[in-house]
Amino acid sequence: IDRYDIGPKDCFLAVSSSGINPFIIEMAQLAREKGAKVVGISAFGYKAKPSRHKDGLHLPDVCDLCIDNHVPVGDASVAVCEDGTKAGPVSSIASLAIADAMVLAACQQLRQRGMDPEVFRSGNCAGGDEYNGRLIQRFGARVRSL
Repeated sequence: IDRYDIGPKDCFLAVSSSGINPFIIEMAQLAREKGAKVVGISAFGYKAKPSRHKDGLHLPDVCDLCIDNHVPVGDASVAVCEDGTKAGPVSSIASLAIADAMVLAACQQLRQRGMDPEVFRSGNCAGGDEYNGRLIQRFGARVRSL
């Protein structure tokens, strides 16, 4: 997290369905210490489970706002064995749907303020690659994965 210039104008999204592993909890804590607002996505059913964090914290404990993705404990949804063993993880699709809804809500808020959101366009549409290249030039130093 020290590689990124995170500060009070930033929002940090922390996603972990279990919310019990130390890495994501510590990342959220560091982002908050740097002044960012921390939004989490986690399955609240895990709050009754023991955390692996040294202080027993769960991801919702360290977020300014945490959204329940309602993923079942074990992240499996379909019984595939006679003994009831389940498969069919749903955490990725549930968390991505929530994150996408958040992005669209932010875009709507910007539009209501008279601002055009700077979002990537499909490279499969005319001018998309050129437009995205300009965004990468503009934000590449801030978002190093671009």
